Amino acid sequence: MTGMTPAQLYRTEGGPARRLFVLGPSGARLADLKALGAGPLPADLAWRWPGAYAVVSEAGHETVIFTDPAAAQPVYVSRFGSGWAWSSSARLLAGLNRAPVDTRRLVTAVFAPLLPALVAGRSYFSGVEQLPPGARIRLAPGTAPQITNLWLPQPDIGPEPAGRFRVSATAQCEAGFGGSVVGHP
Repeated sequence: MTGMTPAQLYRTEGGPARRLFVLGPSGARLADLKALGAGPLPADLAWRWPGAYAVVSEAGHETVIFTDPAAAQPVYVSRFGSGWAWSSSARLLAGLNRAPVDTRRLVTAVFAPLLPALVAGRSYFSGVEQLPPGARIRLAPGTAPQITNLWLPQPDIGPEPAGRFRVSATAQCEAGFGGSVVGHP
């Protein structure tokens, strides 16, 4: 747990030992974390409470990370020894492994900043990966990260925004004026 991010830590009592970290500002209370106890962690953990946060669970040699769907609270991983290190700071992980700056990522940020698909999962340091938003990632020694996407934005299949605004504004005007509103085509 690193960086200038507000964080909460809760250690489970009774049952298997588990440490839960909530990284970033969230509406999670200590009682909420206690309720998670030693049972299975729910899939909606990264958007259960208001805020921009990620949740990390460490139990034994396994770490499970639930990432913020908006990527406002990024989490990074890097190989370390036979396992994985995680952090809210890519710079810290780069220092841990003496990772050089990823020049391709840097050039992409300068010349194509509006094409996020070109940099998906890459940080500004070689060997330091940013975890995908809205996912559950399982990290265990000797294995690759197991990534499960839990949240994806739903397409808006309703009318266009201008049409929704027109309908809403017309309804508000009619309610306020007590009659019909004549609009321009």
